[in-house]
Formats: sequence, C-alpha cells, structure tokens
Amino acid sequence: MPLTKEQDELRKQGVGASDVPALLGLSDWGGPAALYARLTGDNPEPSVSNPATERGDELEEPVANWVAKKYGVELVRGGTAFHPHWRYELATPDRLVALSGMPVECKTAAGSMAHEWGEEQTDNVPLRYLAQVQWQLWVLQRTEAWLAVLVGGHRFEFRRYVIQADKELQEMMHEVVTRFYTKHVLPRVPPPPDGTDSYTKWLTRKYPQSTDVWLAGSPETDAHAMRYGELKRQFEELEVKLEAEKNYLKAAIGDAAGIKSTLYNITWKATKPISRVDLEALETAHPDLVARYRREVAHSRPFRFTLKAP
Repeated sequence: MPLTKEQDELRKQGVGASDVPALLGLSDWGGPAALYARLTGDNPEPSVSNPATERGDELEEPVANWVAKKYGVELVRGGTAFHPHWRYELATPDRLVALSGMPVECKTAAGSMAHEWGEEQTDNVPLRYLAQVQWQLWVLQRTEAWLAVLVGGHRFEFRRYVIQADKELQEMMHEVVTRFYTKHVLPRVPPPPDGTDSYTKWLTRKYPQSTDVWLAGSPETDAHAMRYGELKRQFEELEVKLEAEKNYLKAAIGDAAGIKSTLYNITWKATKPISRVDLEALETAHPDLVARYRREVAHSRPFRFTLKAP
C-alpha cells in the first residue's frame, strides 16, 4: 500500500528500511544523492509511480491475506516505528502479526525475476530485500520476520521466506546509516559524486540553469578532468571494438533471422515499416499551422569536454 501522508512526513525524519539498500548499492531505484535530497529537502525527486510499484501496491493486500489464511495468523497494518536509541532510524513494515508484533513484508516479483528467489522457508531472497527486512528487525528489535512474495509469470506462486535477525549485518548497516546521516544529512553536505542515475538527476534539478561566469581550474578539477579525458578515450576505443564485433556477427547472420547457440541467442530481424510525419516538409508547406502547435520544451545543460593539445 502507498504510504499515508503522515507516514510520508515521518520518513523525512530518518532512514527507513527501503532506503538502506540505496546506501549499500543494492537499489535500482536510487542512491545516496536521492536519499540526501529527500531528507534535507534539497531538490528532492518528485514522487513518480512505475509499473513495479503500482503492481506491488495493488497486490500487497492479496499477499497479506494469503499469509494470514495459510499460516492462521491475524495481521495488522504496520505503522512507522523508530529505533529506541537512534531517532534517525525508522521502519514501516507492511504488516505485523497481531500477537507477537513480528514484521511481515509483502512483495511481488515478475516471472522473469523468479530465479532471484531461492527455496521457500529459507532466507535465500534478493539482497536488497534481505537488507530491508534486516533493517526492520533492527529497528523493531525483533528476532524473526516473514517475507511473503507473489511470483508471477506463466503461473502465479505464493512463497514465504523466514528471516532471522543477523546482528552482525544489522550493526554494519547501522554504521553505514549513521555515517551517512552525521556526515551528510545533519551538516547538509551532499554525498560525493558517483555514477548513479539518481546523482545525475539530482545535479540537473539542483543546477537547471547556468550563468555567464567561467571558473578557473583547480588542482582537484584538473585531476578529475584528466581522468575523465582518459576514461572517455578508453570508452571510445572500446566502442569501436564493440561495433567491430557486432558487425562480424551481423555479417555471419546475413539475411537469416539470427543465431541460436547453446551459449547465446542473437537476433537481427527487420522491423515492420512505420510511418512518421515529415516535420520539415510540413513546416515548409504549412508554417502557420505548425506555429499554432509549437510549444517550448524545457531547456537542458549539455556537458561537453574538450581536451586541449599540450
């Protein structure tokens, strides 16, 4: 279920279970910059749903109902709880077992991702979910949690996983979260740049426009610029080699549909013809009509790098 407005406000007060995988490099949905922006209010990313989150929200209730019926327990919705000693550490479990307070996390997984999930009744689950549940156990001071998942594909399958508290892992996560919170969130010092998409998007939101001011180089920027130039050169060389290998395979395929091997499958099939509007011709023939439908689009800040000859 989507977080309530109150729960969403509470999440801004600390690091939750769904945030920890981002700090550990286990999340595909964000990184330290996105978490820093949300906790400090420094150009946070707008909340946007996607098919995966929408599917999870819609199917959370059926998964919870299956757990309650299958294992004969009463489940209640989990509110937002804070660690008894560290106020910046919090968790919002999907459900709690009514009598024991044991957290129950409800997930969904596409059939194509079924291979990430191990044998039922074990803790063999994707690392990002293991970290999330371990954080809930840490915050709630519980020793065991259930993770229920509905795996979809050619057939649907409910599974339950049992996860025991791992104090060593929890202490490690606590250290990572504490370091992030005290070194970045409290003093409002952004985390160092990294190559994640979330950091790129955060910089774009933070600095959408530019002035006419030019900065002088510094030893630090010079070092990064030289490394960037060298990596760019290596990348361009690899691109040429990659294209050469691709062309070799295309030549081998010829006019066939592709190659099927015990090691790989390759397809090189022609797509069906599609029709597109010739905008240049349309503007030439009907400039007034095109002008009526012309709209400004958001500006961009292209990044260009030129290495000067010595």
